Amino acid sequence: MTKEEFFVLLDRYEKGEASEEEKALFESFFDSMQMQKDRSKDWDLTYKEQVKLEIYGKVQSAVNPIATAPTKRKVPIREIALASVIAVSSFLFLLTYVNRGTSTKFVTKRAEAGQHATINLSDGSSVKLNAGSSITYPQAFDDDIPHATLRA
Repeated sequence: MTKEEFFVLLDRYEKGEASEEEKALFESFFDSMQMQKDRSKDWDLTYKEQVKLEIYGKVQSAVNPIATAPTKRKVPIREIALASVIAVSSFLFLLTYVNRGTSTKFVTKRAEAGQHATINLSDGSSVKLNAGSSITYPQAFDDDIPHATLRA
């Protein structure tokens, strides 16, 4: 649309003389022109024409803010929630599965009444038990610090 055609259509639109087809054409063209601000710069507008376009644009923005405001992208809340549930469930399943395969087995040794015992642990250390005492320790030590429970 040329500059002259646009302003003739704008005048008809302002006076209420434009047909429904002309109104739709004008609104569509004006909206696209607002999105591409550089298009009106190619027209070599007079000051009066620039002011007229600015006023019309501001009126349109005030009357119909939804049409001229950029649309925000909606956050897909349900999809995010579903992905979070799947991620947490997968993490818990893997945590349970990994721990199941590496469960620590404990060994308990006792020195009966009237007996003494020497127990050699898997980390190379030895423990001497007095009569009536016991020790519980893991079959294989995973940490640098061995953990054992002595009972007298």
